[in-house]
Amino acid sequence: MFFPYDGVDSEKLIQMADISLTEAKRLGKNQYVFYNDDLEYRRVRKNWIEHHLNNALFNNEITVHYQPIVNPKTKVITGLEALARWYHPKEGAISPQEFIDVAESNGLIIPIGTYIVQIACQDLAELNKRGFENLFVSINLSLKQLKHPDFIPTVDRILQTYGLNAKQIQFEITETMTLQEDSELIKTIGELKNKQFRIAIDDFGKGFSSIGYLKQISVDTLKIDKSYVFNVLTDEKLAKLTNAIIIMGQLLHLDIVIEGVETKEHLAFINRFSNILAQGYYFSRPLPLEEFIESSINRN
Repeated sequence: MFFPYDGVDSEKLIQMADISLTEAKRLGKNQYVFYNDDLEYRRVRKNWIEHHLNNALFNNEITVHYQPIVNPKTKVITGLEALARWYHPKEGAISPQEFIDVAESNGLIIPIGTYIVQIACQDLAELNKRGFENLFVSINLSLKQLKHPDFIPTVDRILQTYGLNAKQIQFEITETMTLQEDSELIKTIGELKNKQFRIAIDDFGKGFSSIGYLKQISVDTLKIDKSYVFNVLTDEKLAKLTNAIIIMGQLLHLDIVIEGVETKEHLAFINRFSNILAQGYYFSRPLPLEEFIESSINRN
């Protein structure tokens, strides 16, 4: 932000400086950001989302779509990832990245997260009734959800309501979520494991905490970040690294899910390995429950 190019009014200049400071903090430590029009647009957009998000939850504008997790060799669906979607009646589809980030910052991630868990469990119970047996549903968790004192009791009540087994639920913890040796957080994850819930590390390999996670918590599944798949056919070094991660996970007796599978070439690469699962647009985009059921019936 520069005077007088960005403004001459002190109040406006302070506002611009505050916007730049907020963005620098979002990017992490030891950062600086110059004010620009894009930052202003994002501020206005964030305020709009924050204003409408609470009503969206109560007006049933937020729904859950499901993307299959598939055995790439047999094409058998073994699980589903539950993904939040928001369709505003006037603005249309709102990017999950946008509204989840806002929900994280203003605390709405707690009721939204509970809602997603409830709908996912309700839908899984419905799938069980319709003969889709042996499926699990994978649900993303935020740091705030895990730290909330009512999280585990709430999940227990939801499972009891729909008559589900904890082994049918997998909770995904993003690899970029910092545990920071948080003993309470690690304890909560341990309690989930003791109750037989499955734990997955999402976006594995995207950040710098991957190995640290495996030392700190007991997990069931590694979901290898899609960045390892997209260029695996043209980048020999990346292919070797992907290969090493898969082998490491298998040596630790963990389930492996390859994310971002979109082409036949991707499929050919991952089919070189045994006992791994895959997820991506090659198999299916995220679908509402009824569309998933219809497409599964048609496939069979």
